[in-house]
Amino acid sequence: MLLESTTLATAFRYLADSLRQDYGLDPAPLFRQAGVSLAGTRESGHRLPQRATRRLWELAIAATSDAAIGLKVGRRIRPEGLHALGYAWMSSRTLADALRRFARYAHVLVTVPATVEVTSSDTGCQLTAVYPDPAHQPHEAGLDATLLGLLTLGSKAAGHPPRPRAVFLQHPCRTEPAVYAAAFGIPVEFGAGVNGIRFDSSTAEAVLPTDNPEIAAVVDQVAERYVASLQP
Repeated sequence: MLLESTTLATAFRYLADSLRQDYGLDPAPLFRQAGVSLAGTRESGHRLPQRATRRLWELAIAATSDAAIGLKVGRRIRPEGLHALGYAWMSSRTLADALRRFARYAHVLVTVPATVEVTSSDTGCQLTAVYPDPAHQPHEAGLDATLLGLLTLGSKAAGHPPRPRAVFLQHPCRTEPAVYAAAFGIPVEFGAGVNGIRFDSSTAEAVLPTDNPEIAAVVDQVAERYVASLQP
């Protein structure tokens, strides 16, 4: 079993891109200070210790004076930076299927202990994530990036931004709530019991233009093998 939780390194290429393009900062010194290889963010399957990624987020927030930097990173997320998880998402039949794949393969992104679930009803589809171990919590900015990244991936698959019915975060708001409302398209609930996002049924069950069951079946196998390689 892994001695420490790890995060997919390639996901942090988007933090580097955001530092350069959104803030005009050279990411290399911050990555070095956090003990993270900037070149490693281009290596498929490379992983980073969770403590290093938390340090990197803190340094990025200090350098930019932007507690909501995760939102800018979330806008930049692309399927190719998420290993098999990204391709599994893009080949899903519906947004609900894509969310279920995200829940199933969440450890591709980060291996912290978590309960990630998708529930569906007549009124919609909801993904929730809870991290029960206080010693192994994702950084708040990482959660912001992940939830907004789901919308970004949804937009890539659907061809237009899917509008959520609700967005909720366990952490408090560290900036103006309007910043989050503008990013997600609706007001965000802070200090919630879980982290999550909800879509109505018509949005969640619409067939995506990128639907490809043959590719999905193959990528599922790749994702399952990769997750299995992370822990027994």
